[in-house]
Amino acid sequence: MVNFYEIFSKEKREEGRKRLREELKRGHFDDFKQLRDTGGKLFQGSASLTPTSVSERFPSVVVSTSDGQEGVLRTEGKGAVLVCAACRDGAQPMIDRWATAFDDALCDKDGVSIVELSIVDSKIMSLWPFRRMLYAQQSGFDGKYKMDDAQSVFLFSGKEGYQNILGMMDNKLTGYVFLLDRDGRIRWRGCGFPTEEEVRWLVSGAETLLRKGT
Repeated sequence: MVNFYEIFSKEKREEGRKRLREELKRGHFDDFKQLRDTGGKLFQGSASLTPTSVSERFPSVVVSTSDGQEGVLRTEGKGAVLVCAACRDGAQPMIDRWATAFDDALCDKDGVSIVELSIVDSKIMSLWPFRRMLYAQQSGFDGKYKMDDAQSVFLFSGKEGYQNILGMMDNKLTGYVFLLDRDGRIRWRGCGFPTEEEVRWLVSGAETLLRKGT
């Protein structure tokens, strides 16, 4: 009698090993090479918003604030939310450029928010003694932006949504931005350092979301 469970299990294990080998082969070397070749600009932002019919929702993630409080990141119910995601300190200048331009243009608007999402992909750095060091680095975040609704949070390895977020980041060394509508759908995205054109598109998209409410 053929043991289908054993066959499928072996296939699953081999598939998992293959993915692991591919990931190890790629490693950080390819990320560094890609960053060197592109400057972190893996793709160009779009001139228009992604239609709601084909827009995916931003993953549900459990994050931590600098005071150690943990909870699900709330992105729904606001007119326009800019989520800035980075895995490495080297991507922070990219994030700052996007967020500052967004803040300068829309700080006087209601229903606009900025979220800086720091992704900690090291299991060691996710341990409590090291978490305190990361939290301390965010002590100067208050007052960084002019808009009232701005926050800095951490997504630690192994937490809900961690793998989903990493799946949206082709290179861990660059920074990413996601513009969400009031239903938490991703309507626009960018990466690397923004061009002046991309900033105009981002701000225009946010203004459209605020005006139309969707």
